[in-house]
Amino acid sequence: MIEKGKISLLRRRYILALSIIAFLVVFSQVVIQYTIQQESSYSMVINIAGRQRMLSQQIVKSAFGVEQANDIAERSFYIEGLKESTALWQYSHNGLLLGDEKLGLPGHNSVTIMSLYSKAEPYYQRILTSAKDLIKREDKKDPGITYNLRVIKDNEESFLKLMDDIVNQYTIEANYKIFLIRTTEIILLLVTFLVLALEVRFIFVPAERSINDSFNKINENHENIRKLFEVAPAALFLIRLPDLLVLQMNSLAEQFTSSSVKINDPHSFSKFFENNLENECNLIENMMEGNVFADEEAVLKSKDSIKVVLVSASTLSYENTPAMILSMMDISRQKNAEIILKKYATIDELTGLLNRRSGKIILDNAVERSKAEQQSLAVSFCDIDGLKYVNDTFGHDEGDWYIVAIAEAIKSNLREDDFAFRYGGDELILIFTNCDEERSRVIIKRINNSIERKKNEFEKPYNMSLSIGTVHLISKENTTADDLIAKADNLMYEEKKRKKVQRLN
Repeated sequence: MIEKGKISLLRRRYILALSIIAFLVVFSQVVIQYTIQQESSYSMVINIAGRQRMLSQQIVKSAFGVEQANDIAERSFYIEGLKESTALWQYSHNGLLLGDEKLGLPGHNSVTIMSLYSKAEPYYQRILTSAKDLIKREDKKDPGITYNLRVIKDNEESFLKLMDDIVNQYTIEANYKIFLIRTTEIILLLVTFLVLALEVRFIFVPAERSINDSFNKINENHENIRKLFEVAPAALFLIRLPDLLVLQMNSLAEQFTSSSVKINDPHSFSKFFENNLENECNLIENMMEGNVFADEEAVLKSKDSIKVVLVSASTLSYENTPAMILSMMDISRQKNAEIILKKYATIDELTGLLNRRSGKIILDNAVERSKAEQQSLAVSFCDIDGLKYVNDTFGHDEGDWYIVAIAEAIKSNLREDDFAFRYGGDELILIFTNCDEERSRVIIKRINNSIERKKNEFEKPYNMSLSIGTVHLISKENTTADDLIAKADNLMYEEKKRKKVQRLN
């Protein structure tokens, strides 16, 4: 994905570029509007300056008309024309010098133009003074008229020449300013294109490269996820939340579900659990709620077997969508092995009775329960008679058979709540719960009878019997399981001595 630092840098560059472009666009518009306004001002200035030349000629023409008029009416006509021309000529002259908003004259003349106006000013003043004086004179034969006409005529040529120079200078300056403005516009346009080029080089190209890298990384991540799914030792599902739509799954998942779950099928996954889940658990609800869990045991049935499955789930965001990775591992073999191990951990392998460790735990619990519930408890310590003789004479296989036969006789006569465990090589301990002395004697007698029947059934050439010492727990005694075993062991030895004395007699 695009790194945060790169994103921040691209963002700053992008904002800077947009700001520069926006500034250039606004500045270009200002320049264009200024150009239009200047074009209008220059046109008006040149037009008024050119009109001054025409008005000065009109003044001369009207002045000579006043002199040569044949009657009062004609004279009055030329006098009015002279008044209008003179007034307009003076008004325009002041506007060119000082500026006039109505005429659209800015009045900001250059030093060169002001110098030309200064040169024209004496001629202008003489013509203006003579024209005004001529207007005041009524007598055609007034010698002042001739004087004024001569002054106007003598100054007209110089004034017109200077006005031509002024108009020409206005034109030169206008063209130069327009050139500067247009050059500025071209420069702004080039700068704009340069900024755009830089934006492409340092913003769009890196952004495009980063986006391509991001897409490549996304594709690479997808490929990695696919590879991870395939090499995982468990059935893996990528599921969209909360509708449990399967987005991806590996080949183990297909085998696990017997291809009944389909990618992009909105109902197949939930149906699989509904149809195959055997035990009571909230797997579907937990998945739909997006709960994270680990090693949840589920019992799933298949076509020909029942599987014990460990189910784990973790949530993530996949393509900006809430999703869940679900793993399912078949632990049926491990479960069977666990049962076997548990069995061997508690059962003596040869006899099938409880082993010493498990038997001691049961006896400890039985003693405590007997005290708490004030129930009778009998414990018998048994020793297999003549086992060493059998091993030495007939071999250890025969000795093992002897031990097993004794254990089978014991197991076949114990009650449902009674226990027996192998305490040592030829030593066995019997636990009779809720059992008084009379009842314990009956059970032991049955065991001895079963042993005798086995001896006769298999026609063994040696004696088969148990030496047994039995003690009974009195609930008020502060007696432990080890105390009972020790007492029963002593009684067993007394029984063994008694048998030995009988054989000697």
